[in-house]
Amino acid sequence: MQRAALWIAALSLLMARHIAGADLYYRCLQRTNGIDTYEFELWLYRDCTDPEGATYDDPLYIYVFNGDGTLYQEKPIRLTRAVPWNPEGVDACFIQRPGTCLEEGVYRFQLDLPPSATGYYVAWARCCRNATITNLQNPLYMGITYLARIPPARRAPCNSSPVFRRRPPFFLCAGRDFYFDHGATDADGDSLVYAIVPAYHSVNTQGVGAVNPAQGGSPAVSPANPMGPPPYQTVTYAPGYSATQPFGAGGVCTIDPATGRLHLYAPNPGLYVVAIAVYEYRNGQFLGETRRDMQFYVAPCRELSPPPVLTHDFGTLPHRGDTLFLVAETPFCVQATLTDTAPPPPPVSLSWAISPAFNVQASGTNPLQLQVCGRLSCQDTGQVLVVRLTGIKTETCGSTLARDSFWIAVLAPPRRTLTGRVEPLSLPQENGVYLLPLDSTACVRFFFTATPPTPPPQVAISTDPPGVQTSLSTQWERDTLFGQVCYTGGCEGIRQPIQLILRGWVEGTCPPYPTQIETLRVQVVGRPTYPPALILPPTRADSPFVAIIHGTYCFPVVVRDTGRNGGSLSLAVASPLPLEAGPTQSPADSLVAQFCFHPSCAWNPDSVYALVFTAANDPPCALPPPPTQDTFWVRPQPLPQQRPPVLDRDRPSPWEVDITGDTLCYTIRITDPDSIALLVVQFEGSAFLPDFYYGSNFQPEVSGTNPLYVRLCARLNCYAQGQTYPVIVCVDDTTSCRPEERWRVCDTLWMRTRLCHGLLPNVFTPNGDGFNDELYPYALAGIADWRLEVWDRWGQPVFSGQWNEPWRGQTPQGPALEGTYFYQLTLRLLSGRGPEWTFTRTGSVTLLR
Repeated sequence: MQRAALWIAALSLLMARHIAGADLYYRCLQRTNGIDTYEFELWLYRDCTDPEGATYDDPLYIYVFNGDGTLYQEKPIRLTRAVPWNPEGVDACFIQRPGTCLEEGVYRFQLDLPPSATGYYVAWARCCRNATITNLQNPLYMGITYLARIPPARRAPCNSSPVFRRRPPFFLCAGRDFYFDHGATDADGDSLVYAIVPAYHSVNTQGVGAVNPAQGGSPAVSPANPMGPPPYQTVTYAPGYSATQPFGAGGVCTIDPATGRLHLYAPNPGLYVVAIAVYEYRNGQFLGETRRDMQFYVAPCRELSPPPVLTHDFGTLPHRGDTLFLVAETPFCVQATLTDTAPPPPPVSLSWAISPAFNVQASGTNPLQLQVCGRLSCQDTGQVLVVRLTGIKTETCGSTLARDSFWIAVLAPPRRTLTGRVEPLSLPQENGVYLLPLDSTACVRFFFTATPPTPPPQVAISTDPPGVQTSLSTQWERDTLFGQVCYTGGCEGIRQPIQLILRGWVEGTCPPYPTQIETLRVQVVGRPTYPPALILPPTRADSPFVAIIHGTYCFPVVVRDTGRNGGSLSLAVASPLPLEAGPTQSPADSLVAQFCFHPSCAWNPDSVYALVFTAANDPPCALPPPPTQDTFWVRPQPLPQQRPPVLDRDRPSPWEVDITGDTLCYTIRITDPDSIALLVVQFEGSAFLPDFYYGSNFQPEVSGTNPLYVRLCARLNCYAQGQTYPVIVCVDDTTSCRPEERWRVCDTLWMRTRLCHGLLPNVFTPNGDGFNDELYPYALAGIADWRLEVWDRWGQPVFSGQWNEPWRGQTPQGPALEGTYFYQLTLRLLSGRGPEWTFTRTGSVTLLR
């Protein structure tokens, strides 16, 4: 007793300041605009014995990694809540209650993640574990990692992780069996597999993560101490311990991989780390893993209540003592009762385990009634099987067991035979197929006789195609099974016969079971239907439609359900010529379509082409009528007479223009006197080249068909001054299929450009009245700068201005006298895309005061 009390005191001390366990779950809330929203819950369990002990990180940092290990996001998470947690009934178990307390904290947060081909890892790590953990080596230098895996979108879009249904108490009684349902629930219905696994350390395989400060690092992951990507190290177990043997020699730690039923047995007091994983699969593909990392505090406990009592009852089954004598392939059931004669204070539960894994149905609470049912196979013939049934009474302080066994001697089943007959239907037949009117019901009678008669024969009905509605009734009389199968003719049997497949067989013997299969073929006879009407423009092979080559021709095609068959109408065409199908209309019982074609020179005028149209009707619940066909005959023909196109324009030639900087335009109208016009416009000569006089080229725009309009525009600059050049537009009439018969007509407009002038007035009056007081040039389009120099009539210079400086009638000696003066005007062009160019103009001006 003293040793137990000392150990419990040590347990109270070692719990302080450390995390006792954790869970990490997620669920997909929704997908919006291609982004998945996930809600996560991180549950932490910590000791709260020492008020000065470590508190929850607030915030803690969650790390999201891409499936290839690259960092996707680092996110701070605030603590949602933290409350005490006291496992029910623990106080009553221990000889002396440990002075400990537990607290649970939860962090809830959401993440928006786009679907990924590699998935994501969501992770968190913390150091350190308790220094006095029994089954770890140097536990103070080891931490914990929690990892959630979001699978690739192609495997499981918007997936949710499994969630453990219950939490085990973190206290165990030394030397006591403990059973616990550690199963999980998956919202997506995925397959789950459970396992005992090694616990994670708080660093990855590269040593990056949360470490003991004594090792020169930080115990928490954060922006200052980032978490490393997976994979992660596992903890190092102390000698004599392992992940699957966490309680050491004599201990038990197992979990049923299919159900999650956990069995723990810790022979010695101590503090033990146990990790459990549930693996998630869909369609045989691994999706992810959810772990629970727990610390169990094992201490001596008071005695448990007496174990339950387990009994079995064979009823009327043949037996001798505890041995059943059963025939292979015969089902059986044995009744068992599990009773708790001395129930302890709640919570308490009764459960069971059985080997081999027969089916067990349970009912009631105390006593718990168990019905053990099974079916022995022929492979067990001649063997004696032992059935071990265990009753488990689980209370807070541990579990007690009751065991019961019985034996099954497996006898060989008798040989059986089966005979049967199906009566023919009183319906007309065609090629072995019964003809059944629509909505009529046909019933076929049958019987099967088994020898020996029991168990009775079994019968099943199937159809081809599957899913056809039938009814089956049977009656067992003496050694014969009588029955009938009924089928009411529906639409599904009109297009193809229905096969009714009747299968009878007997069990109670070794496979293969005697079997007899009968097949009936039934064709449903629907209402009569009539071919649709197909209406085309009238043509014949000897009187085809004549189409002029290069013309465009359209004609309507109408399909009508004149027989009132109902359903859809369709139209198909087989044509040696290209056809264009226009929009279709479906008024009431008709289908109206338009087809167009464009004869080309590739069509042979000596041939007649057949355009074959096929109209079909697909009525509901009836056989389709024969399709209707008709032919539209076409003979191509060239245009009988070709006349040249006519060109006219809205400007004279030559066209003499000033260079003003504005855009100059003229229009050519091209008219083809023939009914069909195929006109090709060509623009010839250098006037259309982009570098023509540095941007003075013409740019054409073509519109219309017949007449065809060509608008030509140019923005002339002074590089093109004083020039005469042609603007040539040609049109080719390509209507004829023979090149030698094609017309070519051209229009030539001669352009004459005047010189670019900086014009000066011939009189100016610098008298200070504000009118004509200065001499300077005007009409400066295309001119960048100008400079003016002036001489008197004796040739003496009186003014030499700067660039863009006017003469105000002043000389170096004072105001200039009235009279005639001579000037030289230097002009510099706007360079644009051309070279810089300077030229001069000379003249005279009269000065008046």
